[in-house]
Amino acid sequence: MRRAVVMAAWMGLACIPCGAQPAAQRGDALKVGDPAPPLAAVQWLKGEPVPHFEQGRLYVVVFSATWCPTSRKAIPYLTELANRYAERLTLIDFFTWADGTKEAPQDLGYVDAAKYLMKSMGKKMDFNIAVDVPQQTTADAWRLEGVPTAFVVDRDGTLAWIGAPTALDPVLRQMTTGSFNAVTATRQQQEFNASLYRVQQLARSGQYRQALPMLDALIATHPQDSALYGTKYRVLAGNDDEQANSLLKWLLKADIPGFDWDHLVSSTYGLSKDQDYDLALAAVDRAIARSETKQVAARLLEQEINIHLLRSMKRPRAAEANSDISKAATALERAFDLSREPGAPTNSRLARSLRQSQFKVWAAAGDARANGLLRTLLHEGNPRTNWSNYVDAGLKHQRSPDYALLLDVADRAIAQADQEGWDKAYSLSRKAEVYLAQGDTSHALASYKQAVEAAKLGDDAAGVRRYEKRLDELRQKYLAR
Repeated sequence: MRRAVVMAAWMGLACIPCGAQPAAQRGDALKVGDPAPPLAAVQWLKGEPVPHFEQGRLYVVVFSATWCPTSRKAIPYLTELANRYAERLTLIDFFTWADGTKEAPQDLGYVDAAKYLMKSMGKKMDFNIAVDVPQQTTADAWRLEGVPTAFVVDRDGTLAWIGAPTALDPVLRQMTTGSFNAVTATRQQQEFNASLYRVQQLARSGQYRQALPMLDALIATHPQDSALYGTKYRVLAGNDDEQANSLLKWLLKADIPGFDWDHLVSSTYGLSKDQDYDLALAAVDRAIARSETKQVAARLLEQEINIHLLRSMKRPRAAEANSDISKAATALERAFDLSREPGAPTNSRLARSLRQSQFKVWAAAGDARANGLLRTLLHEGNPRTNWSNYVDAGLKHQRSPDYALLLDVADRAIAQADQEGWDKAYSLSRKAEVYLAQGDTSHALASYKQAVEAAKLGDDAAGVRRYEKRLDELRQKYLAR
């Protein structure tokens, strides 16, 4: 899947894009004024099929993905818009970017995933719904860069506006009353994007105090975009944890409709320097309460598992640590139960993730089954297994790791990674950390050197800086003796 989601999710961009992909990888992005491409669907799940755009009618085409939290959170809002403007436009939610469909076009499980979401949402999902063909030719034709993305098709069949679904209402109000100006709307969208990008740059460079006034101004002028509050939390967390926690408490109290708790929860324990685990657990509970399906709730319970395990590592007393590990195990059982919902489609991504959570819980509990699971995974050799995550979990949670086994897992990660770039460099860095944990500094240094070279080959400047810094730290610590 498209890895740019990691940075996009960290920053919490307004209407956080899932699976963002640079336009350069798919050709130039579509622009306002371009003809709207056709919609090639494998199946229309709801509403009349739209084989072409009729002259004289407005259309809204929103590209979504069932696995994307932001896509799911937009659904009730889209239903409200579809009902409000029903006589003047047609709204279509077009699901695409399903995992692995190009490699296995005969597998239509992704269609079942869309049907499952539609059934779970019920009346909250009341508009035309279609699913892309396995080859994702519609997403390619529209040169999609991220989901969710909304396109407004004017009455002459050209694109009148492109942006986040959360910004649709004022655009549609103007278009249906005749006051819409495409040039002005495009300029406003570009100014918003530029301001948000500037906030992103300032926050990344540590200038969070300069970023906050700009962000507050965006919140004031775009009150409908609740994702901006998530952005503000991420800017504060780790820089001013007291203010971040105050904002999180306010968000919990305000309970803004459609707020994307799913994207926020990992930041509540992953970015702060002084974690408030109880507050993080409250955020997870809210996310679970607002989840669209039981499978989504199962994924969110994995966040609860992470919080309990992290807190167990910081407990001063063994009894308290064991209590957290026990709570993590209980959350894991609940997650497995929810994942087995009768009639729910097979979700291989969720199954892989739950297995990883199971390994972490067993590892933290000192359960021998953890190593047994690793051996089973190595034997199965699923190419979609995130081997580096297992290495990290083993080093973090196992009290007496089997270093030889973890090195085998790291080697599998390296073997399955792209031969150059982020994956290869990161996998090599994980192997270096295993060597370091068992006291083999010579091999650790050699692996970090390889990680630097792999990052250079992949034009990963941030990775080069990160691994060179770690390499220098190790040299100063061990070679200066």
